Amino acid sequence: MKKYTVIFLLIGTFINAQSSAETYIKRFAKTAVGEMEKYGIPASITLAQGMLESGYGNSDLANRSNNHFGIKCHSSWTGERVYHDDDAKGECFRKYESPWWSYRDHSKFLQKKRYQGLYQYDQKDYKSWARGLKKAGYATNPKYPELLISKIEKYQLWRYDYMTNQNIDGELDGALAATFKQGGNTPPPVVPTTPTTPVVTKPVTPTKPVVSNEPHTVHKHRTGKLPYVIARNGDTWDKIAAEMDIKIKKLVEYNDVAIDRAVIPGQYIFLKKKKSRAKEKYHTVQPGEDMYRIAQKHGVRLGKLYEKNLMRIGEQPNVGDVIYLKKKKKKK
Repeated sequence: MKKYTVIFLLIGTFINAQSSAETYIKRFAKTAVGEMEKYGIPASITLAQGMLESGYGNSDLANRSNNHFGIKCHSSWTGERVYHDDDAKGECFRKYESPWWSYRDHSKFLQKKRYQGLYQYDQKDYKSWARGLKKAGYATNPKYPELLISKIEKYQLWRYDYMTNQNIDGELDGALAATFKQGGNTPPPVVPTTPTTPVVTKPVTPTKPVVSNEPHTVHKHRTGKLPYVIARNGDTWDKIAAEMDIKIKKLVEYNDVAIDRAVIPGQYIFLKKKKSRAKEKYHTVQPGEDMYRIAQKHGVRLGKLYEKNLMRIGEQPNVGDVIYLKKKKKKK
């Protein structure tokens, strides 16, 4: 009986770890990709560090300070702080208003002179980045690179190094399904970068995006099982309307746009009228998001979203703001 109890406990621990990892990736993948585009740090490295340093966002330090990267105060820090036992007892750590500010501070922290050697590596060469972080003194654990690489490969975080802010909304669910439901695959091979003298090359003429003629797959959104498709290169409102047998006037109405607004590859195109409220209660604004993107992400009518949050049409939120998705925000 003891043998079976131990087995069940191990299975339960594994399932909890998988669930925590999936929740963490779903919550912060877009932020990591946004930081990658702005600062050049691989999204896989940022996510792996966040998961490792914060215990998937569940550590005591993360809960008390929103510090997901174990960044200590140092002499330059003038913000709020908390004290936590780490290499020594009662060390000073930075405290943030939200985890998203922790992500931004992590990006800025890696702009310091001692980390500049990291940027000679290819953005998809996560192994060199992991080893470079240890070499630059980010962590004292001698196995730090192996711990990061293990997380990146176990949870296929390398997938996010190939994404952009424009397409992650359309690709995130598929990436999570491939990792946690289908077993996924091995990462594309990346030849480790060897630092060299910069070579001047002739400009390459950009190739035209590949336009698919395959029928769109109709998905069901978590909010009210709304049917939607994911826009691809070459899509137009006319093309999607004709394929789905919907009047173009209705299609643009369902998606809160004017007919002359371009279709962006990766965005959700709803095939029925969106809901007045979402499944989730709140949304915290991440870099690169505006009210329209948030409305599309959650399947909520744009006008209703503005109304719930006591905002004027066209007004945009700041990064870190909490957007109400179900109930109306109370007046102060």
